[in-house]
Amino acid sequence: MAGAAVLTLAPGYEVLVVGRFTVGVGVGIASAVVPVYICEVAPMHQRGRLTVINTVCVSTGQLCANVIDALLGNVDQGWR
Repeated sequence: MAGAAVLTLAPGYEVLVVGRFTVGVGVGIASAVVPVYICEVAPMHQRGRLTVINTVCVSTGQLCANVIDALLGNVDQGWR
């Protein structure tokens, strides 16, 4: 949440880089912790399915973000 707030209020390039780094660290930690948590909590017969669903959801989110980024890439003044 801190990284998102920094990105939202970024007045310039340097602050934007700090926000992206903060968000990247948070996403990296979550990407490592969530599958382990799913495997620990889920019943044995559902572990694989739930882990795959998590991976598909993350990948779909990345795809949507890239498509939106590509659509906004040629807009005047970028994403703002």
